[in-house]
Amino acid sequence: MDLARAGLDVGLFTERRDEALAFWGDAVGLAGGDRLAVGSGVQQYRFELPDGGVLKVNHSRDPLPEVANGFVALRIAVDDVRSPVALVDPDGLTVELVPPDDAAPVELTWRCAEPGELRGWLERMLGAEAHPDGRVEVAGTLVRLEQDDAEREPGPLRARGARYLTVQVADCPATHAALVAAGVAEARAPVRLGDVAVVSFVRLPDGGWLEVSQRRSITGALPELPEGRL
Repeated sequence: MDLARAGLDVGLFTERRDEALAFWGDAVGLAGGDRLAVGSGVQQYRFELPDGGVLKVNHSRDPLPEVANGFVALRIAVDDVRSPVALVDPDGLTVELVPPDDAAPVELTWRCAEPGELRGWLERMLGAEAHPDGRVEVAGTLVRLEQDDAEREPGPLRARGARYLTVQVADCPATHAALVAAGVAEARAPVRLGDVAVVSFVRLPDGGWLEVSQRRSITGALPELPEGRL
C-alpha cells in the first residue's frame, strides 16, 4: 500500500452536531473543525489527530440507525494533560486523554470476534506492523484488537457513532483495484468528491468499512472519475 500520509482517519456519524463539535474541539482540544459538504445531507467537520490522522465528524440531517460498532475507544495524547482523563463522546465513543510521554499519539481499540484473523488481514492487506504486546500499527496509528463474542451486524455506513477508518493513499483507483484483486470485498467503487478527493470503500473482515482516499491537498491532481458522495 502506497500511503500518502501517516495516520488513520476515524470517521464518525452523528445527529448531534453542536454537542459533537464542542466535545472534540473544546473538551478534547483537537484543532480544526473545517467543514466539507460530502453530499446527501451530510456535512463533515475535520479535526487533527496528533499522529497525523483526522477525526471526521459527519453530521447527518436525517435520522441515523443505531448499530453495534467495533471501534469502541480512542486514546489520545494531549500536551496539557498531566494525568489520564476519561470522557465519552455524545454518541458513546470512549475517549481517554493521556500525557504525551505516557502513550503513543493515538490508539484505537477495535473489538471483533476473531482478533488473530483480523491482525493477519491488517498485516497482509494494509502492511500493518505487529508489536510485541499484541497491538498493531496501521498506517502509523496504534490499534488494540480485543476479543468480543457479541454478535454484530455491520449495518450501513451511515449509522450513529464510529463507523469507518480511512487510509490516505497516493492513487485511490490503483489501491482499490489491488485490494479487490487480492480478495477484499468491494463496498463502493472509486468516485470523485469535487476537487477535494477521490474515495472508495472496501469491507473489513468483520464487515466494517474502510475508506481509501486520495486527497488533492496531499497528492495533487486527481483522476477524472464520476462524481459521488460519502
